[in-house]
Amino acid sequence: MPPLRFLLDQGFPKPPEGLHVELLDKSARYVHVSDELSALTRISTPDWILYLAARRAGFDAFVSRDLSQFDQREEMLALFLTGLTLVTWAQPIEDPVAEWGQLLAYGPQIERAMRRAEYRPSVFQLPAPRLSSVRQSLTRQRVQTMAAEARMSLPEYRDGALRGMREYLRSTTIREHAELLTALEDTLARDAE
Repeated sequence: MPPLRFLLDQGFPKPPEGLHVELLDKSARYVHVSDELSALTRISTPDWILYLAARRAGFDAFVSRDLSQFDQREEMLALFLTGLTLVTWAQPIEDPVAEWGQLLAYGPQIERAMRRAEYRPSVFQLPAPRLSSVRQSLTRQRVQTMAAEARMSLPEYRDGALRGMREYLRSTTIREHAELLTALEDTLARDAE
């Protein structure tokens, strides 16, 4: 099955240097509009013209930071007529690493949807990546919870884990492991002070 082709809008960043997208996702090709349709990027071009050119160039989808296209008559009609899918964000991110991370994270799901026989061109609005406090917990609290779940005191739980860690590190012949045992013992000594 040939890879799906995604055309990246002018405002969308090129992959960060060193990121080889084709190695991460072999079922899609992401091409920046300036690399494929450079003549159209030298002048102010409405997005609907880019959609027509993208379809003519064999693209399956268009990736844009600009959510306003979702409410523009000509853009939506051009998407409908060309059969292109639009991938955008529900809220602006403006962080190249986060945008590429989101695109690559949701890419396989978008691609699966696009390959279904009953699929019709759509607009995918990706959520903004937000780390809420619900997804953050202190490691000490987590260890205390685990000890309670094991019906052990924190010192008992800690000592049992440390005993197993020491036994493993002592039993190995790998030099780096022996160094890690020394580092572990140094850390424990500092914590005891």
